[in-house]
Amino acid sequence: MVPLARIMADTALIDTYPGLVLVYMAQILPFTVFLRTSYYKGIPPEIVDAARTDGNTVYGVYRRIMLPLGTPALLSVGILDALFCWNDVLMALVMMPSAEHRTLMVGVTSLRGSTPTASPPPRASRAGRARMARPVGNRPGAGARPVPYRF
Repeated sequence: MVPLARIMADTALIDTYPGLVLVYMAQILPFTVFLRTSYYKGIPPEIVDAARTDGNTVYGVYRRIMLPLGTPALLSVGILDALFCWNDVLMALVMMPSAEHRTLMVGVTSLRGSTPTASPPPRASRAGRARMARPVGNRPGAGARPVPYRF
C-alpha cells in the first residue's frame, strides 16, 4: 500500500476523487475479468456457432446471445464490486486524508466511538446474543414447547 500511496502522491492524485476511482478500478478489475471470463468459458461454443450460422455479426452474437446468458455473472460481479467499494475503508482513508473529501464509509467509521454511548454494555450484548441464538419456533408462546438450552 505504501508504494501505491507514493505513486499517487507523485502524480498529485492523493485527496482527489479521480485518484480514488483509479485505485478502486485497479483493485476490482482483475476480479471482474477473472469471474466473467470463467463464466463465459462455461457457455457451450455451439451456441455461438449457431448464432454465427444464423447470420449474426460478432457484436450481434455478444448482444443477443452472450450478454443475456452472462447476466447472472454480470449482476454477481456488480453486487460484489459494489460491496467491496462500500466496505473498503482503508484505501479511502489513505487516499483521501482531508475531512472535506471523505467518503461515506470513512465518515461513518470515524463516528464510531465518538460518543460515550457508542457501544452497548457488555451484559446487554451477551443478552442479545443469547436471545438471537434461540430458535424462532421454540420461543414460548409460538405454539411449540420450549426446549431448554445451555450456553
